[in-house]
Amino acid sequence: MLNGKDALESTVTKTVAGAGIIHIAAHGLFNEVDPERSGVILSQAPDGNEDGYLEAHEIAQMNLSARLAILSTCVSGVGYNYQGEGLIGLARAFFAAGVPAFVGSTWYVDSAATTALMKELHRALKEGKAVPQALKAASIALRADRKYGEPYYWAAFSVIGR
Repeated sequence: MLNGKDALESTVTKTVAGAGIIHIAAHGLFNEVDPERSGVILSQAPDGNEDGYLEAHEIAQMNLSARLAILSTCVSGVGYNYQGEGLIGLARAFFAAGVPAFVGSTWYVDSAATTALMKELHRALKEGKAVPQALKAASIALRADRKYGEPYYWAAFSVIGR
């Protein structure tokens, strides 16, 4: 697990290279003008050699062996629909890098609710549930919580891929 100043692009890219499940919790940005410039905000290197912004085109160039990528960030599951190409965004970048399944959000999410949802998601994955069933179980758990019962808190995330 990398936190704060340790979450540099170089460190993150090395760490995810051999991971079975990639989970990045950070701020996400979707670039409507150039979706391949969409990305997640990480830490900047003190020496200025890294900008701290891991972009979709950088992810697409990686060689990953994970079975699942989870981006618990805002708007990580959206893309721009190019005719004949499909949705271009972070999910597609992870597919290009070799990851067959992706969990991302379609709107700006609440941090505390997303943390609770992700804990439930990982609990369900640990129990052996397939990704769609694990996300469903996590959503049901949050819906039952008075604090997070409204769809805004649990419905932003979806599974893309297989």
